Amino acid sequence: MDTTDHPVAGADLATFAYQKTPAVLACALRAHYRWRLLHSWSLPVMALVYGVLGFVIGWSYNQGWLPAVIGGLLGMIAGAVLHLATWALLYVRAPAVARRNFRQRRDMPGEIQVTLTENGMRAVTKLADSYTAWENYIAWGQDPCVLRLYVSRVLFLFIPTDAIPPEAQAVFDSKLASLPRR
Repeated sequence: MDTTDHPVAGADLATFAYQKTPAVLACALRAHYRWRLLHSWSLPVMALVYGVLGFVIGWSYNQGWLPAVIGGLLGMIAGAVLHLATWALLYVRAPAVARRNFRQRRDMPGEIQVTLTENGMRAVTKLADSYTAWENYIAWGQDPCVLRLYVSRVLFLFIPTDAIPPEAQAVFDSKLASLPRR
């Protein structure tokens, strides 16, 4: 794929193609959910909110500090359990969500041609031709099944790792080295 028609792309460094599949999307979603669970303030905040609620309910019995403290502790445990159950449900439902996305969106299946250039990445599908400069990525993550390139806190592009040739992996490693890893 030639990027010479793109004014800011720079020289081509690597080119490859891959297919998106529901399994790869499910893997990307699960990796994203894992990162969000481990790097989110929502778990301690939810436990604290439920803890305060439990403390207030315990205090309302007018039996002293012990019911209030026990209510607060039980509330914290309940908040943490509910939060973790929500994340577990998201994690377990990832394959179903991926299959639904592939059924509903015409742009999901099909081959994607990728060209990595000095200044960014170009991706061409049957419906779109897009170019994203390296400086527009805010973070990245890679695990055994997928590479995720984040353009916002929750929006990311995903590429199966087995589709990335060594020269493209070297480009990703050098261009993304300064970004936070998720």
